[in-house]
Amino acid sequence: MLLFLRVFGITGLAVLAAGLFLFVPWPNGVAADELDFGESAGAMSGRGEFRQYVPQGGRSMIGKIPVGIKDLSIKLTATADLDIELWDGEVFVVGWEANGGQALIYSETETTGEYNGVKITWSGWNGVDGDGSARGNESITLSGTTKNTFFMKVFGYQAGTVEV
Repeated sequence: MLLFLRVFGITGLAVLAAGLFLFVPWPNGVAADELDFGESAGAMSGRGEFRQYVPQGGRSMIGKIPVGIKDLSIKLTATADLDIELWDGEVFVVGWEANGGQALIYSETETTGEYNGVKITWSGWNGVDGDGSARGNESITLSGTTKNTFFMKVFGYQAGTVEV
């Protein structure tokens, strides 16, 4: 796994370079694949960067969203068709397909569903523009407070590098 990490202090907003944007504080000194807001409940601030290659058909862990995180926006940007996913353990909550099965929240275009008391809006696998012209540019918005740990992953529909 290719991993590049630099940590910078920033107040109240984590901006992750040209890839995945998490609009909540990012803990200092934590690599993305180890992202865990932990007991701070998102109260820490910081910024991190890394690059990771995702092969076609591959799936890579980006980080964890623990219990107690409120109102989170996740934005993935990539030049290749990479898909953002949310998992609750083995439960495929948001995304395209895995092992021949669909996620609970699954759509070509923007859709909203609910999981464990949290409203989840996903751009759909066609991307934020909804017409397929922005594949690899996706978003997930959680409205409410998480009651379970979510695992953020990226699926490589095409091979590409995710920059976070």
